[in-house]
Amino acid sequence: MNTLENEIFRIELATEPGTFSILTSDAALPNLLGCRMSLEYSLDGKARKQVLRSWQSLTSVPQSVPLAAQGDVEMLRFRVPEDENGIFVNLDFGIVQEYPLVIWKAEIVNHG
Repeated sequence: MNTLENEIFRIELATEPGTFSILTSDAALPNLLGCRMSLEYSLDGKARKQVLRSWQSLTSVPQSVPLAAQGDVEMLRFRVPEDENGIFVNLDFGIVQEYPLVIWKAEIVNHG
């Protein structure tokens, strides 16, 4: 399991099932447990759904990335394997070090 944390939040990333949890030390904030993402799209008029699991780590250790609006963010990057239609997803998870903020981004790439 991969983790990122600051004074308020801890992100736990479980790559094989493709889940993440955001835990907080602030009793006024909720914990998000076992969150999962999926991608829904249509191809040739047919609806498709891909649950984003079996993440492959693209960074072995958290990387510090300066973002203009947020400041320094500790980031981890993963790739969800390509589906049968040539679509894969890159997932970025980050935690801001200067104040309590968790961010994530999904980049969808179509090689089909």
